[in-house]
Amino acid sequence: MPTLAHWTSMLDSDNLRIRVRAARHLVTRADTPLDVLVTILTELSDQGLGAGTRLALLGRTDPDLADRMGDCLVSSTPFARETACDVLARLGDPRAATDVLPLLDDPVWPVRRAAIIALGMLGDRSAVAPLRERYLDVGDANLELALYGALQQLDGFDGLPSPSWRAGHAPPD
Repeated sequence: MPTLAHWTSMLDSDNLRIRVRAARHLVTRADTPLDVLVTILTELSDQGLGAGTRLALLGRTDPDLADRMGDCLVSSTPFARETACDVLARLGDPRAATDVLPLLDDPVWPVRRAAIIALGMLGDRSAVAPLRERYLDVGDANLELALYGALQQLDGFDGLPSPSWRAGHAPPD
């Protein structure tokens, strides 16, 4: 049976097929180092490895996990930014809100949605004003629902108009 060292060395291959094969095994192993998972997230998530890597990271408790996810918030890979928001939200440290806030303006809407949800879960009330501002100008039902939920979690919804899906429109899918 191949060892962790074997799969890790295969991940360094110049051949994409070999790297993907190695990564498929590494994301399922509990002993895969965090830096290896971050490499897979940022470099290979678009090769059918995104969901597995996300699940592996959501299950981690490494002491430097928050710092590594903070680094991923500025990744050029949208899925890495989205996953970083999800992991930071699960960790629940309100100090991460400062790093997540800029993603409210990310050009990729799933990243914006993940940032909104994370800010609600992180519980830092400094996020209320930027979330309220976006709620008043949102044009997407999915983002509106995420903003509504985050503002409810932060007790920051008072005085805002009801969401469009509550005002007689069908709820978003």
